[in-house]
Amino acid sequence: MKMEAELLSKCAGSKVKKAESEGDKEFDSKDVDKMFKGIKKPTLTVFSGDKDLYRNWKAQFKILVDQIKVPAKTKMMMLKNSVW
Repeated sequence: MKMEAELLSKCAGSKVKKAESEGDKEFDSKDVDKMFKGIKKPTLTVFSGDKDLYRNWKAQFKILVDQIKVPAKTKMMMLKNSVW
């Protein structure tokens, strides 16, 4: 799981830094589709409550959910589905 989080952060690292420097713009779902074109889209792992795994899970959540333009209700549903 740590490797998956590191890979996700590396894949989106340049776009995330760019977005932060441009006033914390969010990604559009089309941007995410372009980013992972030709490869399997990563999925958010389910957080079991283990405090040692929280940082990796939080990084995944920020990349896969929090930075994408979707309604708040959808983000909340994704959060509920990713917590054990």
